[in-house]
Amino acid sequence: MPNNSAWPEWDIEAIPRVLKKMPKREYATDHMTNINTRILGHVDRALHRQQGHPLRHTKERLLQVLYKRYRNRRGNPVFAVIEDLPPVVTVRQNFDELLVPPDHVCRRRGDNYYINSGHLLRAHTSAHQSELLTSGLDNFVVVGDVYRRDQVDAFHYPVFHQMEGVKLYSAEELLLEGTGTGAGGPEILTGAPSTDACSPHTVVHQAAHTQQAVAALTTDLHTCLQAMATELFGQSECRPWQLSCLVRVCSADGCLLTSPSHSRPGSWRCCLTTAGLKCWDVASCSSVFSRLVRAGWVQGGGRLGAGWGQVRCRLGAGRGQGGGKLGTGRARVGASWVQAGARVGATGVEGKVGWAFGLGLERWAMKLYDIPDIRLFWSTDSGFLSQFSFDDPNTPVKYKRVSVFPQCTNDISFWLPTDTPYDSNDFYDLVRQIGGDIVEQVGLVDNFKHPKTGRQSHCYRIVYRHMEKTLTQDEVNVVHRAIERAAAHTFSITIR
Repeated sequence: MPNNSAWPEWDIEAIPRVLKKMPKREYATDHMTNINTRILGHVDRALHRQQGHPLRHTKERLLQVLYKRYRNRRGNPVFAVIEDLPPVVTVRQNFDELLVPPDHVCRRRGDNYYINSGHLLRAHTSAHQSELLTSGLDNFVVVGDVYRRDQVDAFHYPVFHQMEGVKLYSAEELLLEGTGTGAGGPEILTGAPSTDACSPHTVVHQAAHTQQAVAALTTDLHTCLQAMATELFGQSECRPWQLSCLVRVCSADGCLLTSPSHSRPGSWRCCLTTAGLKCWDVASCSSVFSRLVRAGWVQGGGRLGAGWGQVRCRLGAGRGQGGGKLGTGRARVGASWVQAGARVGATGVEGKVGWAFGLGLERWAMKLYDIPDIRLFWSTDSGFLSQFSFDDPNTPVKYKRVSVFPQCTNDISFWLPTDTPYDSNDFYDLVRQIGGDIVEQVGLVDNFKHPKTGRQSHCYRIVYRHMEKTLTQDEVNVVHRAIERAAAHTFSITIR
């Protein structure tokens, strides 16, 4: 762990409202602690519930699609919406209950905000799936803030918001009578799965879903996601999904992580073809873990192994889209997977299968409203918020820049430590902590290894820009020098 003086200890009194639903307790710090006061300052903001906020409007529009599509026999919406769960979860909730292998890279301290070795700020809303299924919910939507250490640019932020939906079906609900292989009615399962942690190496699959169940679940998930994209962006922007690539399957022992940031190489990818030139991830697909709804994995065609499918949508080249594939990396727009289910000892779900999706609200809102920078969602400036101060989420509006302020760019070069590990994400997080939201981008521009000594040097370019005023170079230099001092002290690096 870096020097303790540079990493403020977790203080439960700093966020009393966040933990109001948890038993009052103290969290001891240890070698895994890397949470800082700046991140704590975001914990209880709840932007997805803030009146007149673009994230709330985006959430409400997506919920309208679900309410319209899925109703019970009385005509009432079937989805329960849970959006006030505290973000502090256990390592078991965030990883173990999703069958994430103990040595998987997504558990890294460099990618998460750990309170201690047993607790962290949730990296995804999937951390609550097991407890909600155990409570008896078959159809639910979880909305909340999630926390991941990531690169610094206009499309990534250490705190963002996910909206996750889960829907389970019995055989009778999913399939028409008589379509199963047995005489007693429709069948959705042909065997029981392994419930052990996943391995990325096996390519042997297990029997679990019937082909009828696979087809029905895939079609239902596909039409649901298509309806969401069409509702927000219009038919002309989103042509039909390519079903052939919608589901990427996992084997009996090799499965995929549900979180957008935890993708594996070798995945299948497909696109929504539209008239636009820029590419936005709208959803990605993988199987869900069998511990949640314990049955088999969806069996698609071809070789089954560790991998997952991602669905992308080419959405017009509007402002705020930047260049390239904006959904890649740890802030992917969404994940969706077909869920397995037969006998669930831990959750109590029996004889059911289903699907789930996950959406990153910021990415959808950036496209919907032409918001160019993810930092704007956290702004309290009336020039930004007043543009969304309406009650009807269907109100058509595009963000208009209040003003544009110039950038200031400073470079920092240093020799990496030779006797302690170094992670660029640690440096990015330190820059965020000290520079705050005046830091627009941080990027590695040079990686040099001395031919004689073998020492390695990094050069990072830090772009500063205030959202509400013009920064002077003198003001930027003060912050930049503070970053240099803190980096030298924390990481034992040598400034060049």
